[in-house]
Amino acid sequence: MKTRFLGLVLMTTGCALAACGGPRISSAAPPLEVCGQVISDTPAGAVLTDASVETHVAGVPTAGSAVFIKLTPNCLHGATITFDPPTGAVVFSSAKAQDGKLAAVGVCLTGEGHAHIVRADRSTSAVDLPRTRAKC
Repeated sequence: MKTRFLGLVLMTTGCALAACGGPRISSAAPPLEVCGQVISDTPAGAVLTDASVETHVAGVPTAGSAVFIKLTPNCLHGATITFDPPTGAVVFSSAKAQDGKLAAVGVCLTGEGHAHIVRADRSTSAVDLPRTRAKC
């Protein structure tokens, strides 16, 4: 009887140890990276509003109501961003281009407004920010 019990204990322990050493699978979304820099690592994932080439886009809120905006089409030259009204959003996360200017931003919304982007080549974009208050 002792032999059967010991065999069962060893078999059960071996299976438990094998399961613990296996690969871990996560249901979390991958981090949002721009120019090799993580601007969001929320498990729910982030939506990136691409304002890098369009002249007018609507900002898409992500989990937590933050808006992530890609400002420039490449990582060589960044852009500047302003908000109208100035208190309409607060930048809490960013990725920089090689010239030190912004390539992408994560913003917490404090009210309705617009973002204005000016790139190195003097091209511009406008982003309509949704009527939501972020919980960032």
